Amino acid sequence: MDARYEITGTALPALPGSQPITDLLRAEQAPQLLRLGRRQSRRLRVVQGRLWLTQDGQHEDVLLSAGQPWLLQGPGQFRLGALGPEDCRFAWLPTRDA
Repeated sequence: MDARYEITGTALPALPGSQPITDLLRAEQAPQLLRLGRRQSRRLRVVQGRLWLTQDGQHEDVLLSAGQPWLLQGPGQFRLGALGPEDCRFAWLPTRDA
């Protein structure tokens, strides 16, 4: 994993009427780490490309394509990466911590 980049899990939801916060995962980039504490959650939606994500300690990986949303619920460590030859852009959607 690239130690210079870590998704911190502190993305703030967009204000009503504004553009959501987006992140870009480069195709050649190592998977990035997202840590969520107990009672934290984050929702995302793939905007471009394909997203691979997994949660440490879980056997099932998740593969998402453009337009697909997903809810990440802590506690846990999640790894997110671009799947395939193109970069992946995803948007953080508004959510309330559980």
